[in-house]
Amino acid sequence: FILSLSAAMNWTENSGGKSKASFIKSHDNRFVIKELKRSEFKMFEKEAPDYFLYLFKALQEKRVSLLTRIYGMFEVAHNDEDTYYIVMDNLFLGFDSAVEELKVFDLKGSDQKRFVERTRANQVLLDTNFKLEMNGEPISLSNEEHTEYIEQALELDSEFLAKINVMDYSLLVIMSPARKLVKIGIIDYLRQYTWDKQVETVGKRVMTAGATPTVIEPRDYKDRFLNAMRRYFIPIYDLDC
Repeated sequence: FILSLSAAMNWTENSGGKSKASFIKSHDNRFVIKELKRSEFKMFEKEAPDYFLYLFKALQEKRVSLLTRIYGMFEVAHNDEDTYYIVMDNLFLGFDSAVEELKVFDLKGSDQKRFVERTRANQVLLDTNFKLEMNGEPISLSNEEHTEYIEQALELDSEFLAKINVMDYSLLVIMSPARKLVKIGIIDYLRQYTWDKQVETVGKRVMTAGATPTVIEPRDYKDRFLNAMRRYFIPIYDLDC
């Protein structure tokens, strides 16, 4: 871990987004260092015991969790200003965007403001882009993969996040069409449904004439997220069985 973080580089092609967060990659591509808001940092500091207990139980029970692993959190003080970071798995490990074309999607299960104009290769796209890029077709998984990853892992992970009052997370999907390889993981799960998010939800409902906004109560968010992922991924059954 220390060796990996001994040298790092700015990951400019993945920085920005809605949160305007900056990202740094370890020199060996194993880890990503993400800048957080203070509220997100303090939230994880409070929920970390439950988070690590949940992952420990998953390991004990030999079941998959799609929560992108967080390995450390750091508060850096410089010139009377504090900056907050977490260190987590790099889901792009094993892919080389310099030599292969990737399809990358950040999926929340919402249609509200979930489209971006493509400006470069391997750009992270959103739900509406996913539907257009895939021509409305879902991603096919084997029945075993669908059961393990979509029906079980996503269900349990999103239930855990609802219990700790978290919403607005995404499923990051990385696809290599040339290698017929798909990698998925839940990201951005450090936002709790606080009073300001409740105000935002009410305000957006008014502004969108009652349409469901992206930010909603955690259990409603979980249900919408799971329903969408079941549409985005379908099982393929082996007829020889």
